[in-house]
Amino acid sequence: MLHNTILIFSDCIDVIQNLLKPKNSKENDYLFTGTFGTVIQTPNLNLKVMNWASAIRLKGNYGSHSLRKTWGYHQRQAGADKLH
Repeated sequence: MLHNTILIFSDCIDVIQNLLKPKNSKENDYLFTGTFGTVIQTPNLNLKVMNWASAIRLKGNYGSHSLRKTWGYHQRQAGADKLH
């Protein structure tokens, strides 16, 4: 299988590792929350994703839908069953 290689800056690695640390999360907890721990709305998440992409000079048009599509793609590649 062909794999693409990407460069990840050390700051990004720190953020990813922090996100992956075990938390006292519940199954239905939100992944992205606002400043006060409340659910973040789609327009705000879109702005965050666009800022993240811009900060690492990622070319393209990215938003919250990009995250969902990417997660779904990797689930499918990992052999996740399709929903019926």
